[in-house]
Amino acid sequence: MAVTCPNIEDNPAFDAMAVRDSVDLFALGSDAQAVVVVTGMAVTGSGSAMSVKVAGGQVSINGITYDYTGGTVTVGAASTSDRRDTVVYTAGTGVQVIAGTACGYTTGVWTRTVTSNNPPVKAFSAIPANSVILAEVYVALTTTVITTATNVVDKRNIESFTNSATIEQLV
Repeated sequence: MAVTCPNIEDNPAFDAMAVRDSVDLFALGSDAQAVVVVTGMAVTGSGSAMSVKVAGGQVSINGITYDYTGGTVTVGAASTSDRRDTVVYTAGTGVQVIAGTACGYTTGVWTRTVTSNNPPVKAFSAIPANSVILAEVYVALTTTVITTATNVVDKRNIESFTNSATIEQLV
């Protein structure tokens, strides 16, 4: 399992990356929902545009394996305040970016220094049915280029089948 849930002590590029949310819980529990990454599917920033690269690999959704050859998907332009988008592989659709809702704060966004009694709430669009979460992309209001080190957090739940028993072993 490779789902990354950084803590504030890990010093993420943006403090909001260390806040547990529905995407983390969905990714951590996805093996129980029969939606996992089998191999590959790592998401990296393009380093030159508002897009991410997704490595080729396989996902398993409800017992059906889907192959993906790899490619690039576009991340929407930055909003007037920060947001967190989710990169998913959806059966029948392929890889897509599900845009989060901008938090509405333009200063002190999602940081440990927010002094308001009402800190910004992260809002996410619903994850489509039959989807595997691959990564979360933090899009600050000033973001013009997606980089791996700054913007992308790995959320792949990689299922290892290497220790599976054969039919002969089970009988």
